[in-house]
Amino acid sequence: MNWEERVIRQYNEMFDAYIEQRGLIPTGDFHEMRYDALVSDPIGQMRSAYAALGLPDFAHTEPALRAYVATLAGYQKNVLPEITPDVRARIAAEWGRAFDEFGYPR
Repeated sequence: MNWEERVIRQYNEMFDAYIEQRGLIPTGDFHEMRYDALVSDPIGQMRSAYAALGLPDFAHTEPALRAYVATLAGYQKNVLPEITPDVRARIAAEWGRAFDEFGYPR
């Protein structure tokens, strides 16, 4: 099995198990957030996570979190080669359920 087949298969297995089991986690013990939302508003997203999970003292944590986020100011994500159009179309088809579930465009 090549890497493409393996990645597609394993993601589908992981996603299916996640969707099947996330409802078993009690309310207040679980919080989802989108990666793009975390990147664009890390403080706001962490504030929301603290509230959703009933964690105490975000006001106490916030200064340290702001200091940490400030150290990331010059961070640049890895630059990877573009995925070929045929692989991109296959991923959109194979992982469409996940894209739809989390509101990402195919």
